Amino acid sequence: MCRLLSRSAQFLAWIVWIQCVSAFGQVKHLLCRIDSPSKVRDCSVLKDCIYRVYPPEAFRNSEDLAWMKGCNGLNNLLSAYSGEMGCKYFAKLISTSQGREDFVTIVERQLMKSSFRGLDLRCDPTVYGAIQIHFNSCLRLLRKRLRDGYIIVVHIENTVLDPMLIDTLNTEVDLVSCSPQNYNFFQGSNIVPELISRGCDPQKIIVDIPFPTITCPLNIEQLLSATNSIKKSNLFGVVAQIDRDDVSNACGNGTFPLLRRLSTSLTGYHSCEFEGFKPDPRNRSRFYSCFDGVLNLHQCPRGQLFDPVNNTCIAFVRVNCNAESCSILGPVHITNDTNFVPIMIPVPKPCQ
Repeated sequence: MCRLLSRSAQFLAWIVWIQCVSAFGQVKHLLCRIDSPSKVRDCSVLKDCIYRVYPPEAFRNSEDLAWMKGCNGLNNLLSAYSGEMGCKYFAKLISTSQGREDFVTIVERQLMKSSFRGLDLRCDPTVYGAIQIHFNSCLRLLRKRLRDGYIIVVHIENTVLDPMLIDTLNTEVDLVSCSPQNYNFFQGSNIVPELISRGCDPQKIIVDIPFPTITCPLNIEQLLSATNSIKKSNLFGVVAQIDRDDVSNACGNGTFPLLRRLSTSLTGYHSCEFEGFKPDPRNRSRFYSCFDGVLNLHQCPRGQLFDPVNNTCIAFVRVNCNAESCSILGPVHITNDTNFVPIMIPVPKPCQ
């Protein structure tokens, strides 16, 4: 008797993606770092954050961890190595092949334990003694072990990068954060144009904007200058340390006024002219909706990608069928260069 495809598998399809060209304005995104989770306990505050970054210390507090997972936890990233001491340690760690292996193993375990979506590496080890070839090997090993299901954010300070490291940033890393000396990227020596001139993809660059010390009245000129330069340079967006905002309404402008103004400045500049849904051209597990001119970004559950034919998130698997049966071989390895159209799985009939 022929083997029959199980009932649950009959609805699985080998999905072939149709590469869609974005028909709407380029949205500038906001990545939110939160070193003190207890200061940010309102999910509505985080609605405009494409990713939220938390330190490893947050895992020690079960209440913080439960809240982080419950508040759309699929967008959480793990922060790693910040400050001079942490950066020097990281630079020394990755100087040997065993150290790089140990680092990647630790990251894997932390992400599995926390169910977080990826890593925000807040150090550039090449300015703390690491040679670029070791950093390059570390990033490629990290991507190989994490595969495409995780987000990798890397901080860069060095303006003189080897072509091999630039290639790794473009192909293996999702986002590149940097801290410019000033927020007019077109004047003076600045890391943003340096990275772009050396071949770094500008739509992977996010600019780290430190919130000013909270003094009333609030000074937002730096935020506006930075967002204007980001839009002119067509960068991905902004990194902000939102737990340094006015979290208690000390200035009478409501809670998180800098975050709200920053979000408005980034997203209010664009409107969407389509109706319905569009895939994110940078990440196929995300998609945009546009209704009544309002653009929103959505994240598919882990292990699923957006299907633009049916406008829904579905599991992507590879299925091998012959005249008698179909077998599921495992997840499809999909990149942004893969072109697919949907094909339904044929369901074998019983043998006569």
